[in-house]
Parts: sequence; structure tokens; C-alpha cells
Amino acid sequence: MPTSRRVKRPFKLHALALMLVSTGLAAQTAPCDSTIYLSQGNPGAVTELQKSPGALPVNFTTAGASTTRTYNALGLNPLTGQLYGTTANGNVLVQVNLATGATTDVGAIQGLPSSVDRFNSGAFSADGTYYVKPFGNNSALYRIDVTASPPTSTLITLSQAFTTSDMAWSGSLMYSTADNGQLYSIDVATGTTTAIGAPDTTGGVLGAQFSGTNGLFGAANNGSGMYRINLSTGRRDKISNAPASGNNDGASCPNVALFEPLPPEPKPPEPQLPTAVPTLDIAGLGLLGLLSAGLGALGLRRRKRGQTT
Repeated sequence: MPTSRRVKRPFKLHALALMLVSTGLAAQTAPCDSTIYLSQGNPGAVTELQKSPGALPVNFTTAGASTTRTYNALGLNPLTGQLYGTTANGNVLVQVNLATGATTDVGAIQGLPSSVDRFNSGAFSADGTYYVKPFGNNSALYRIDVTASPPTSTLITLSQAFTTSDMAWSGSLMYSTADNGQLYSIDVATGTTTAIGAPDTTGGVLGAQFSGTNGLFGAANNGSGMYRINLSTGRRDKISNAPASGNNDGASCPNVALFEPLPPEPKPPEPQLPTAVPTLDIAGLGLLGLLSAGLGALGLRRRKRGQTT
């Protein structure tokens, strides 16, 4: 019996240690999945929250609406699974209930300029930091500490100014497809903003942009669909239908893949080569001259015969 007890005790201790390690790992796992979220509304009216499984085809259903707030710059914190937005005229940070769409005021964001009263682009990075960009053509990006009370902001000056309607995080960079179709990458540590490829306006303005570990996606305001954006070229290709909206924004978890399995990317059209024009070298020109002379002599001989007869 004593020997049996000595054997069981280490086993129990190992089992307890394994359980504690497993619990710790589970606690570190990001509490978000591939669900994508879409805010729909009009300035001055309440905002409705829609969501869709991160699968194809996209199928948004209504979760509910805020009863008191119009918000934009939607972002999903991958570390907590909480959804945030900012309000116009006061720049209040709000938390959006994923199940009902109801909003809870977190507080007015400190440090934002009073001249800016509207942020229409927002996203969280993979490490759980919230970023927002003001409406219009500007070079400002703000880092928001959602854990501070009240929330605080820090200005990041971008190296290029552009107008956009949303942005999203992928890999180690923030990306945004501007309203003119130009794709930009943003290094949030330095503000370095890089234009990628040529502008692609396929589908129009992408007012709701989403991202995951497998890239960047955007839903068009005009209802033309959901597009995948190539992060190397900026080229768009449609992967699903999506609803239209005059005022929308998108959010997703940047730490998971979206819309898997994705269809293969279409190959870009091959460049059309100009039709080759045949050329003659000196020898060819000489032969052509002799042939022309021979034909001319033959014609003259025929005319002379005609004159003698």
C-alpha cells in the first residue's frame, strides 16, 4: 500500500500540472474567430450591426442596432474579442455588443484635436492596439489606448496623405485601399506610408475593409460585392456578393484566416505584343528591284507588240 500511494501521488501532481498549463494556454488563445462585422447606417441616425461567418459566399444578418449612437471606425480587438467604434461630434469611444448591436460609452477620447469630429476608418492590430484615421485627405493616424480611463490618443504622422473609408491589419502592417483605388501599407511604428502597385477602382469605394492572416478584403459601398485585394499589386478580384451602404465600416479578427478555402487568384491578362512588320535586308531590296525591272520590261515588250499589229 505505501508503494502504491507513492506511485499515485506523482501521477496526480503531473496531471494537475498538465491541467494548469493547458488552462494557461487556453487563456492566451485569442477569443475571436473568422466572423466579420459590418456597421450600416447614415450620419445622424442609429447604426445597425450586421455579421457574417467568415466563409464564402458572404451572408450578412442583422445583430441589432444602437439605440442612441451613430458610430464608425469599427474595430475588433483580437485579444479580448470586443468590438469598438467612435462617434461623430464628440469622438466618444463606444463598445458594441456583438449579439445585440447595442453600444456602451467607454469615454471621450483624450488628445484628439477639436477640429476633427469624424473618424471613418478604424482597425486593431494583431497585438490589440486600436488605430483610427480622420475623414478626408490627411496624413494623420491616431493610436488609441482603449484600456485607459478615459481613453487616450497618440498622433502618428503618415509620410503620405490620402483619403480612405476604412483600413485593416495584416501581418505586421496596416493596409488601406484609398477611395481612388490606390493600396497603401502603413508602418505604425514610423508612419511610413507606401503606395503599392497601381490604383484599381474595380467595384468602386471599399467602405468596409477586413483582414486576416491570409490577406486584405473589402466590401464595396455600391453593393457590387466583396473583393480580395492583392497585397503585392493592389489588384482586386470579386469573391462574393455583399450589401450596399452609404455609410459603412468593417471589422474582423486579424489573427485568423478569412473565407477559406479562397478561390485561386485570377491570372493578370498577358500583354499584347505588337504585330511584327516584315523587313527586307539589302539583298532582299536588290531582288525586289530586279523583279520590278523585269516586270516593267515585260510590260513594255507587250505594248510594242500591240503597236506593230
